[in-house]
Amino acid sequence: MIKLTEILQNAGAYDPEVGKVNCSYEVRELFVNPKFVVCMVENEALRGIHARRPIINELSPEAKFTKLTIASGVNGVVYHNVLGSPKQHLKNISGE
Repeated sequence: MIKLTEILQNAGAYDPEVGKVNCSYEVRELFVNPKFVVCMVENEALRGIHARRPIINELSPEAKFTKLTIASGVNGVVYHNVLGSPKQHLKNISGE
């Protein structure tokens, strides 16, 4: 198992003045069996949101995010947004 930091998005109420749903972000630990990782891509949307306004104040403005795809049962997958770049996670998964 490898330990990752997952980014969770909590949707709030719709703000008609801004024309969008307000949301907040939090982190939690995520433990993954590396044998079930199917795909990893940089989450550019989350990076863009964080570049405009920090989603979590303690994170560096240069923080990178990965969309992780995990195999879940027969033909099923689960997606997780995790802190760090795909290259960083590849090192963890491959044991380097």
